[in-house]
Amino acid sequence: SHQWLGQLPLIAIPTTSGTGSEVTPFATVWDSEAHQKYSIVGDEVFPKMALLDPELLLSLPFEQTLYTGLDAISHCLESLWNHNQTPVSVAYATQGLRLALGAFPEVLENPDNLQARSEMQEVSLLAGLAISQTRTAIAHSISYPLTSHFGIPHGLACGFTLPNILEYYLATGQDCPDVRLMKNIQELLRNLDLFAYVQ
Repeated sequence: SHQWLGQLPLIAIPTTSGTGSEVTPFATVWDSEAHQKYSIVGDEVFPKMALLDPELLLSLPFEQTLYTGLDAISHCLESLWNHNQTPVSVAYATQGLRLALGAFPEVLENPDNLQARSEMQEVSLLAGLAISQTRTAIAHSISYPLTSHFGIPHGLACGFTLPNILEYYLATGQDCPDVRLMKNIQELLRNLDLFAYVQ
């Protein structure tokens, strides 16, 4: 029975800015021996409350800031080229990407910038709201075996494929809500030189 889940209020206090799990109905379990990822999905997984405090992120190391930020950007992008997209999910995702354009480079350069940390929390939350409606797509599908078999951190495994996927997305003539925004995100990702972090 799932009744016991309804009796315990789940209060989520994120200490990274990436998964958006404070506002999603998703949880994951990784089996490292079988190299398999399992998803738990359901309304019972939704937190009852999310508390965002950017001061909790000030001690987050550079690489974790990078990887989790990439995950949030990936969530936004994947919800945009997703067949489950809705006008609401598109609004969440595009607002998240606009915030990320300024906040992500800033927080990587100046990790003590509380405003940038706060904005990246908002990016993560908006991305989480978007994928709650659409789920993820190709970048996440590619990332899972890279993480489970080769130990590449999840956000990085999603992130380094995004510039090429974006190139394809823009070239196919799909209904893109903001081509300039997509190109700016693509440039941001390329400038990060993500392959340098792949061990």
